[in-house]
Amino acid sequence: MEADIALRATNNPPEHLVGRKLMTMPWQLYGSKRFALDPPGVFTAKALAGIPLIGPEQALLRLQPMQWLEKHRSMLNIVARANTLIGMAALVRAGLGIALLPEDVADGLSPLGPLDREFQSDLWLLTHRDLRSNARVKACSQFLTERLMR
Repeated sequence: MEADIALRATNNPPEHLVGRKLMTMPWQLYGSKRFALDPPGVFTAKALAGIPLIGPEQALLRLQPMQWLEKHRSMLNIVARANTLIGMAALVRAGLGIALLPEDVADGLSPLGPLDREFQSDLWLLTHRDLRSNARVKACSQFLTERLMR
């Protein structure tokens, strides 16, 4: 599918697109309070071993945090998988387990803490080079930038 404008969560936007980075989103684990550490701490793969975890399906493995989960899957208790971050958040809301998510997707979920390594995703507003001077694209890009940068 072609689009004039794209919002992409990536640390490396495709070279054929131009635009601007709108923000950087940190990732951490989210779930219900029953999974919280007392006192709060940093999660390691070993510490996650006994906790029900929502994992990624193949479509999400392009994301570095999801690659980390997949790398450690043999020691993790993955009880369900989703093919979108919104789907993962919905499974957390349904009480199935915890998930590693960017903060913009985790609205309303309880932050449990970070992993022992830091993950971040940049949010980019992008368009094709030949559309960057198009009046419609410029107006929409400006509108989105103003709303998202609040």
